[in-house]
Amino acid sequence: MSIEAGDHVDIMGDVNHKVKIAIAKKIWVNIVSLSGVISNIKHDTTNTLQFNLRDARYGVFLVKLAPNQKVLPPNADHEVPIDEIQWGKVKFADVVGLKLKDGSVMPEHVSVSYE
Repeated sequence: MSIEAGDHVDIMGDVNHKVKIAIAKKIWVNIVSLSGVISNIKHDTTNTLQFNLRDARYGVFLVKLAPNQKVLPPNADHEVPIDEIQWGKVKFADVVGLKLKDGSVMPEHVSVSYE
């Protein structure tokens, strides 16, 4: 996952003027790590799968998976295409991705658990 135009990054630190470097003490980016119960699973007209994820710490997010997104199923050692997941049985998900300006999340990594 790379930082692109439109991403938000805040850095707090010190500048060493002798060697002309900045030393970051804290960095904040718009990358989120969420875990929780999912609901409202649906495909939209662009073949994107989306669902709501309720994270106990951060609230509810709309997660949008692209058609070529890979997902780690339960008890698996490799990711599979989204159409190989039994979405009707999925209850929980872990998601790491970019929080977009509209508040939704574009995932880089998704793992799911069944009932």
